[in-house]
Amino acid sequence: MQAIIKLRGKVSVRPEIKHTLELLRLHRVNHCVVVEENGYYAGMVKKVKDYVAWGEISEETLEELLRLRGRLEGGRGMRLTEEYLQEKTPFGSVKELARALCSGEVKMQDLRDYKIKPL
Repeated sequence: MQAIIKLRGKVSVRPEIKHTLELLRLHRVNHCVVVEENGYYAGMVKKVKDYVAWGEISEETLEELLRLRGRLEGGRGMRLTEEYLQEKTPFGSVKELARALCSGEVKMQDLRDYKIKPL
């Protein structure tokens, strides 16, 4: 898994780079997305390399990101909690979810089945 963080604004940005940033769901400066490492995303990152920082995300960092920024579908105040994971998903905790995501057992798009928004 890779974390991609947008570092620069969109003033004087070529349209194809702006479009690629939108495809990556990077709409604002200092926003972060977590994506799989594959050729599709590698090409996108290569195109916007001057506007973003990226790198492999550790399991501990992903766990902290899920704890602090994890959200559920259905409203602004719906936070991802341990209780929700235990009741509605096969993951017993945020740590197990982070481990499954990092190992590739679960993909980000699979989280939509549990009404968890992608990071």
